[in-house]
Amino acid sequence: RTMESDIPAPGRTLPGKPTSLSIWVNGGPEMANVSLWARIREAKGQFILIQLGDLDTGKTWKQLTAAFETKFTGEPTYPLTLASILVSEPSGRFGIAYPPVYFDDVTVTDAAGTASVAEDFEGPSRWSSFETRDKTPDVFAIAADQVHGGKAAGRLTFHTGSSKDLRGIFVTGQITPIPAIVSKSFANSTGLHTGSTGLAVTDNNALIPISVKGEFDLFPTTQSMIGPVVVVNRDLMMLWADTSNFLGKGSLGPNEVWLSLTPTADLEVVKTSLKKSDWALDRTVSLQETLQRNEKNPLIAAGGSGILLLAFVAVMALVAVGLLASLRAAVSRRRAEFALVHAMGFSRLQLFRMLALEYTVVFVAGTGAGAILGLFLGRQMLTFLDVTETGAKVEPPFILVTEWLLVGAGLVLVLGIFVAALTLATRSVHRTSDAQALRVE
Repeated sequence: RTMESDIPAPGRTLPGKPTSLSIWVNGGPEMANVSLWARIREAKGQFILIQLGDLDTGKTWKQLTAAFETKFTGEPTYPLTLASILVSEPSGRFGIAYPPVYFDDVTVTDAAGTASVAEDFEGPSRWSSFETRDKTPDVFAIAADQVHGGKAAGRLTFHTGSSKDLRGIFVTGQITPIPAIVSKSFANSTGLHTGSTGLAVTDNNALIPISVKGEFDLFPTTQSMIGPVVVVNRDLMMLWADTSNFLGKGSLGPNEVWLSLTPTADLEVVKTSLKKSDWALDRTVSLQETLQRNEKNPLIAAGGSGILLLAFVAVMALVAVGLLASLRAAVSRRRAEFALVHAMGFSRLQLFRMLALEYTVVFVAGTGAGAILGLFLGRQMLTFLDVTETGAKVEPPFILVTEWLLVGAGLVLVLGIFVAALTLATRSVHRTSDAQALRVE
């Protein structure tokens, strides 16, 4: 399943337009003051929590019922869904051994008094107990040793002692485990690599069952220094949070909102509206304003690559000028030598080859040494770009990239100038009289 799956609300659909819900329960006296609750969701996403009663039924079957027609804010949108059945226990019960609790024949009743079965716990189990951090978790299974109606009932077996995590059952296999991609730091610290399933703990100590679909080094808007990162589908996570808590609203909520505006939107009007909204969103960051500030900064507007390109062009020009000046001085200084080899029978082509061999060695050695030295010095001198003003690592990291195609084009240009200069130097030598050159020398 992909992270963008369009999954319907998890749970068992309640038939008709019910106003109350009932569950047949069988529990022992050890369950005194342990309460049973139900989480119900209407079609537009509003959740309510109803208390059904105490789980101490004297080891006999007892129907627990709760009405919810006035629990919703406004008229609910049907159909309704039974999202989860929850168990709450008093605090401070250490080492107590709860007996198994049996559930059977979940029914709903509408305003006319018509009852309908929503879950009979017959056949393969569609429910599972909530996972916990305890070594021995609670276990839910279909059993036939205690039955109210039909051939089977649901049995919830508790581990010894109380639990700081949620206890109860939910319909499994619909949204859990939630697909996630995780940072490599998370995978390495937890051992949950691609293909693994496990539990992620949120800031408010809630547990989210996840299935790791991939790993990443960096992710936009996150920083490694803050800690490991888990990326999940927001809607699935919020659905799970609403399914697995005792609050009227989900225990998880957004702390950051991203908005896409139309090209004609007035940014100041949007900011004012957000500030005056019920959420009082007075801290906003605008991509448009950030780009405008950058454009006003001449260094940022020019861009590091643009500045380096100008420096590269200037260096290439200096290299060409230096090469021409060096070649000109060498030819002037060696006129007598050239006149002597010409008198010995060297043709213009042979003289050109001699000069080309000499300066090609200089050219290759110089460009090679310059490239190696330039890469080394570039990495050393630009390391300050890889850290923030506080010395922390920049994310994404600064990577020095050499445009070898541009470097190659520059070298080809310099080589062309070098060949043209050699040709002109060879012609200049031949235009000078050998006798005059030897006489002057």
